[in-house]
Amino acid sequence: MSKKNISWVVVIIVTIILIVYFFQTDSNDDTIKIGVIAPTSGPIASFGKYIVNGLSIGKDEINLEGGINGRSIELIFEDEGGGVNAAVTSFRKLVDLDKVKVIIGPATSNGVMALAPLANKEKIIIISPSATTDNITSAGDYIFRTRASTSDEVKVFINYILENYELKSFAALRSSADYAVSFIQISKDEIIKKKCEFLTEESFPPNTVDYRTQLTLIKKMNPDGLFIVGVPIELGNMMKQIKQLGINAKIFSNQIDNPEIFEFAGDAANGIIFPTTFYDPLNGYSIQRKFEEAYENKFGNNSHLFAANAYDALFAVKRVIEKNGYESEEIKNGLYAMSPFQGASGKISFDKNGDLISPIIAIKTIKQGKFEFIKEVTK
Repeated sequence: MSKKNISWVVVIIVTIILIVYFFQTDSNDDTIKIGVIAPTSGPIASFGKYIVNGLSIGKDEINLEGGINGRSIELIFEDEGGGVNAAVTSFRKLVDLDKVKVIIGPATSNGVMALAPLANKEKIIIISPSATTDNITSAGDYIFRTRASTSDEVKVFINYILENYELKSFAALRSSADYAVSFIQISKDEIIKKKCEFLTEESFPPNTVDYRTQLTLIKKMNPDGLFIVGVPIELGNMMKQIKQLGINAKIFSNQIDNPEIFEFAGDAANGIIFPTTFYDPLNGYSIQRKFEEAYENKFGNNSHLFAANAYDALFAVKRVIEKNGYESEEIKNGLYAMSPFQGASGKISFDKNGDLISPIIAIKTIKQGKFEFIKEVTK
């Protein structure tokens, strides 16, 4: 091949590279990428499903209305079902390869706490729709959540218990996960403040199915109230074994407002009492009813608090990007300065720690296989 022909080949190759680069850059500029880390496998995949579904509805609504400043949203989903290591791997992929600046998730407290140092160092916004542990409050400037903290829920819960039941002694059986440690520690502190007795705190590692050793010890202590804290499959097994062992304590738990609990616990779930961030779309205001209708139409069943929390996190991001642009520092500052707006889960705004301001806490129970509200309290 002559030098002249070689030169033309080089020119053609360079031109092709430039065209490909131009169109890739142009395509990226037309799309706002938002990462999502949620458990789509593993023991809490049902919670991840709600988060993914809520975000899907929000993305469709935003894009149908023209996106954000004319740019459509692209959600990039990664799984944290394998635990903390999976959350870190998902973070690295979203940040290094997909170049996202905002991540909705992780769903779990352990996942958020594992990513917090990375997110703060690399200036990546994290907004969890479901993590509760109090440690998140001081996890850093780039960490937010659209779910009430453990303290918000537990303090209301313990006041309710002690005001409405004549219980003087308590025990706990909890997961070793961060959210469960936080839940019981705050419960214990509040109970001891009220001059009641906390007899024992038993724990178990992930994937435990037999709790009879711990429950037998608890039964011997004969507490008036028993806290059980875990994910639905763990709670289901605990409830069955509590019934089998004939433990007569009043049973309390963490947020178990998930129909999956009936699959694991059956009738043993009846009577358990628990706190959660208030969410009642069937009887709520117009935005909640609209979200519930969209959810039912698309997925064929009722929505869930975590779906609404994820939906609201996406709309919070939309608001600040519209106003401030898609740069990490501007998004972060915009979230802190954002005026409250009415979301599907409630009123959304963040305090100086990135926590949800003034959530409404609900006390609920299970009665005849159904969730029922007992009381709602504004923080």
